Amino acid sequence: MGKRYVCLLALSLLASGCGKVWVSLSYRQSPTNSGPISYHLVFTTEPSSSISAGATLTTGGVIEVEDNNGNLITTGALSNATITLSDSSGNGGIAGVTSVTAAGGIATIPNNTLTFEKTGTTSLSATTTVSGYGTLSAASSSIAIATSSFSTVSAFSGPDDPNGSINGTGTAARLWNPSALTTDGINVYILENYPNCLMREYNISNGAVTTLAGQLYNCGYTDGANGTSTLGGSFSGQGVQQMATDGTYVYFVDGHSIRAATISNGTITTIAGSPTSSGYTNADGTSARFGAIGGIYINGTTLYIADNGNHYIRALSLTSPYAVTTVAGNGTGAIQDSSPGPAEVDNMDYFAGDSTNLYFVDYNGTNYDVRQMNWSTDTLTTDATGLNSSCGSSVGSIAVTSTTMYLSCQDVIKAATIGTWTWSVVAGAGWSGGDVDGSAGTSRLGGGTSHGYNGDFLSPYGTDIYIADTVNGALRVLGTSNIVTTLAGMPNSGYGSVQNTTAANTRFEDLQDLVSNGTNLYGLDYQTNLFPIISMSNGSSGPPMGSGWGLQSPYNQVLAYMNGKIYYLDPCKIWEVNPTADTIAGLVGNNSSCVENEGSFSVATFKGLKAIASDQQNLYVFDNDVIKKLDLTTQTVSVLSGQAGTSGCITGSASTSRYDGSTGFMAYMNGNLYFTENCNHGSVVQVNTQTGASSIVAGNGIYGYVNGTLANAEFSRSGGGITSDGQNLYIYDLGNGAIREVNISGNSVTTLFGSTSEMWDIDGSLANARESANSYTAGPFSIYYGYGKLYIVNSRGIRVVQ
Repeated sequence: MGKRYVCLLALSLLASGCGKVWVSLSYRQSPTNSGPISYHLVFTTEPSSSISAGATLTTGGVIEVEDNNGNLITTGALSNATITLSDSSGNGGIAGVTSVTAAGGIATIPNNTLTFEKTGTTSLSATTTVSGYGTLSAASSSIAIATSSFSTVSAFSGPDDPNGSINGTGTAARLWNPSALTTDGINVYILENYPNCLMREYNISNGAVTTLAGQLYNCGYTDGANGTSTLGGSFSGQGVQQMATDGTYVYFVDGHSIRAATISNGTITTIAGSPTSSGYTNADGTSARFGAIGGIYINGTTLYIADNGNHYIRALSLTSPYAVTTVAGNGTGAIQDSSPGPAEVDNMDYFAGDSTNLYFVDYNGTNYDVRQMNWSTDTLTTDATGLNSSCGSSVGSIAVTSTTMYLSCQDVIKAATIGTWTWSVVAGAGWSGGDVDGSAGTSRLGGGTSHGYNGDFLSPYGTDIYIADTVNGALRVLGTSNIVTTLAGMPNSGYGSVQNTTAANTRFEDLQDLVSNGTNLYGLDYQTNLFPIISMSNGSSGPPMGSGWGLQSPYNQVLAYMNGKIYYLDPCKIWEVNPTADTIAGLVGNNSSCVENEGSFSVATFKGLKAIASDQQNLYVFDNDVIKKLDLTTQTVSVLSGQAGTSGCITGSASTSRYDGSTGFMAYMNGNLYFTENCNHGSVVQVNTQTGASSIVAGNGIYGYVNGTLANAEFSRSGGGITSDGQNLYIYDLGNGAIREVNISGNSVTTLFGSTSEMWDIDGSLANARESANSYTAGPFSIYYGYGKLYIVNSRGIRVVQ
């Protein structure tokens, strides 16, 4: 669905349950007032009787412009605004245009100017006040009476989703878990680990990324033409995956077999061994058997294979019938040189070579050594011992050029001249992972100590070293003067708290929740307990609030905005934040006394706060499986619904209702609170804020993904956020990877955007956009409606639906 209108342009319909009419006001601002700023628009003068569609409003009218707190706008900012009223269909049935002056916040509409052109039952009523929130921007100059209009999804503040499977050029492409790579100088070929299970192709000349072979999210060992074959059946179980190419085929390890992808058409063929059957057999093609396979390397027409399961170096002829032989090792797992003849090899992670030797890293359970095998004699010698002292316990891939070996370890790449074996860092900074391009002193690779990362995957061509940066989901290159450059994919910016910068450079450590005042979005960063301040106009961030406040917080929805203040949940205390003054004060509760107690703010305490919502007069919180009401006028806390200490899954009266405590998010709309619970299988529960009575208003009590009427709809297990625009509820249906729209008055549940078929975020139109439905994207998966837009939080970034 795109543009969505819930109410007709009919003030009389408000009395029959249509709810608020949402008004979007736009005007040209001065250069120093760059918006967006949001206000209420209130019709205070209306015709004495109903006016039907097609009629002309001849008695005039008055619009008062209020801010979010009900205060009249006293500036002349709205002078000479152009007001346009449109019909409910969104087809452009213009009702009339006039220029008005909003001096002192009041704009008078002249007589004989408002003509309602849409035919039907549309009417104006003299007895109803219309109010709503609107968004001011410099883009246009009109007031359209309509509900929220959504058409696109895009990144807003912080990093976009760096993961995925999107083909494109350069950083527009998305890669996930690139686990091996090789190059023929024309393309770089990349194997993507589970769950993508694809072979991707990066064109060096134009930067385009395409899919060469495999089926997205369908991992297996099926041979055949592109589109029917599968790969990656064992990728998730093996940490070492290497590739090699002769310019016609790309050879790769899959399970206990060697498979080949035809570069020209993506056809996959298993040429040696069996993907699912291990052993030790020298034979032709698929009759041969291998143990656990490590690295592979092509020398001429022979593919050399690290058969770690059997402790041999094997050779595969790349001409039919693909004979397999053994060239080194004696089946004993150890590091032992011998000249000439079979020697002992142990756990050979990676292969690389030059015109004289095959090089590999061998690990005997304690030490990592660089070893070589002479092509002519099959003689094994040890070149560099004890890489542990140079590279630590995490030794990664190797690559060899004419004179130099490159070694990845601990988020750095080291280099040594072959023969001297003195290592120096040429890219990255040990255990300081990241995604920074640049020289050895400034570049960053991998993900740092929190990921336990053992290095990147390397492939040489000429003097360049191509890098499969697994943690960052990117293809990078180490080139001239040891400069690292990102070629494809969007590097995962990882965790971090960086504010007071542009939208693209803003970083959040673990963003939980959002509220807004029409000018800024205010968030809460779970790890740093700072309050980021994000401009609603462009997503840039200012200096965060909260330094030195020493707060702690529960995980999920912790913020509400009302009357210019932000209300913030600690586990057992509610704070009041003044964003203008950058101050905080305790409102009610005590973190050192987490027991449940109602009454005045001076005595009330909480046992475990989980979610908060506001009706712009009162606050509502989930505490210990109970919904409580905070009356800010009387300064009292009372139980609205449920019984403290008694959990359950019962709807009914206030006293008999029971909740299971899984609720982490709550929304207010038209006199009711709404949330989802696991015990109701993700169904939407409604609680009346006057009586405390509860009922299920959407969902049939079955986990699933079904749109339709309220009673027949199905949702996934709860865990995502919920918000409202005053007409609809929007639910982050986490398990289904979708943003669902629930229209109570219209008896319908629809999908705004998303699909269970995509595991990564994708920007674009509502029809094409996707929201991740997987465990790889950080939570808490909050969603917030603010002034005509939906904001979606997945910890490290904010997306916007507008």
